[in-house]
Amino acid sequence: MKFSDKGLTKRTFCAHKDDNKNAVFSSSLEGIHRLDLDTKNLAKNILPELKEYNVIDMEGSLSTELWLATSNAGVIKLKEGKIEYHYSTDNILNSNYVNDIYLDEDEKLWISTAAGINMIDLNSEQIRIITSKDGLISNIVETVLIEDDVVYVGTSNGLNSFDKNNRFSNTSAPPIYINDVTVDGKPNSLKKLNGNEKTFRFYFQGLIYSSLGNFTYR
Repeated sequence: MKFSDKGLTKRTFCAHKDDNKNAVFSSSLEGIHRLDLDTKNLAKNILPELKEYNVIDMEGSLSTELWLATSNAGVIKLKEGKIEYHYSTDNILNSNYVNDIYLDEDEKLWISTAAGINMIDLNSEQIRIITSKDGLISNIVETVLIEDDVVYVGTSNGLNSFDKNNRFSNTSAPPIYINDVTVDGKPNSLKKLNGNEKTFRFYFQGLIYSSLGNFTYR
């Protein structure tokens, strides 16, 4: 059976089988559609509020939780067929350009983006960003697959693999920049000191974008 026989002739982005409902969902320029595998009935544009998004990948089940990856608007979470949350650069993602999503058996959602991997722990809502600074050969990640705790990452420059439990602890110090210096509460270039100064205060910053600010100075 061809979907064009059912009146769907626009470009299709992805298809996803929902085992709970024995149905196949497809996403196209005409919206999201549901094909009942038992009756062969096709319901068109079942989620009209999502028609404006290019949904390029799906994970989960429409009857419980369904995750939708979009090509330019991040990831949308549906719960029982309704939008519950929208992950984007407005909250926790580092890119809205998503190429693929993968939900593993530990309830971790691996989001392949144009700026690396965004891995969300769905139980704790914690996110981990994995980029070329952590060893990826490219930040343009096309897909992720996990087999026996090995994460296989397809990128624009080839295939990466690493242990799923790798914490990516970065022991190299980031560059540190001194933004300002005050002596006894007043700005001072430290070029002229008389020896009677009591309080020195240095304002500094470390630049390491992949940590999202989660690092410690010592």
